[in-house]
Amino acid sequence: MASETKAILPSNKLGITFGLATGLSMVVYNLILRMMHVPDASWLNFMVLVIYLVGVLWFCYIFSKNENHDTSFGGMFKGGFRMIAIVTIVLLTAALLTVFIDPSVKKEIMDNNLAALVAAKKTKAEIDSAMKLARDNFTLMIVMNAVFTNIFYGVIFALVGAGIFKKSKA
Repeated sequence: MASETKAILPSNKLGITFGLATGLSMVVYNLILRMMHVPDASWLNFMVLVIYLVGVLWFCYIFSKNENHDTSFGGMFKGGFRMIAIVTIVLLTAALLTVFIDPSVKKEIMDNNLAALVAAKKTKAEIDSAMKLARDNFTLMIVMNAVFTNIFYGVIFALVGAGIFKKSKA
């Protein structure tokens, strides 16, 4: 008997499922770090990228095991990109909710910006201008940071996953 691989989930639902699982895992990890008052400069903050990488690679592995999916490099990357889009939406939502639910987060971010400007030995006028810009565009900056950072790392991880788990058409 020939071994048949049944579809676990259609590729779009697989991407949604893995995207939600990975994104929620990253949110929970970040909340734990926040509750433990881990400093921003700690290496523990970079572990969230390990969760992201493992989630994308796990998705690519499961995706590649299904004969009904396009497991070429392009097909794998396309599936991975769908997955990272869901992760990005989850993380963007969490970031916005965190800022609006807990106003101390905004104050903490603004204090960190001020400290960085002072450490860079900026003039008072430059500091005032930069802080006004940050205050006026705070939500936009949160959105841009969440979207671009997560898409950047996600694309790299999806390229790695597609490269590792692709199957050549023979």
